[in-house]
Amino acid sequence: MTSKEANARSEAGIRSIVPPIASNDDAPREYRVLTAHSLAELARPAPAPREWLVDGLIPLGCVTFISGDGGLGKSLLGQQLLISAALGIPWLGRPVRQMKSLALFCEDDAAEIHRRGLAIGAHHDVAPDDPRLRGVKFFCEAGEDNALTIPWKPGESARTL
Repeated sequence: MTSKEANARSEAGIRSIVPPIASNDDAPREYRVLTAHSLAELARPAPAPREWLVDGLIPLGCVTFISGDGGLGKSLLGQQLLISAALGIPWLGRPVRQMKSLALFCEDDAAEIHRRGLAIGAHHDVAPDDPRLRGVKFFCEAGEDNALTIPWKPGESARTL
């Protein structure tokens, strides 16, 4: 797309042409147009209130990252959140929206996740066969190649999922 064509597609504001996410083949790529916005135009109408998975801490529908050195309990913390969401009970003292969840554990095997799940359930006085826990699903891929992207071309990567 030429800059003249991009300008023709622009109704107002600044626009920029950017390539899409890389694909796994050599097919011709389409380009998409990004539109810059001002706060003034975004203020009308007011946005809908933010929805939360964990009230005031984790927005619903947003990528969230738990980071830290190995062995600090990130996976355990995540598993506690999974179970809190399934049960609709607070996590770290904050209200949690009740919902189904899916997790990918890359460092812990199924036996470890099972042991932790039993301990978390016992802490909350929840039996292992509580039907709400059917909403918690997980993959245990310890020892597997868990790359979520692979090199595709110099400076680019391709999704594996």
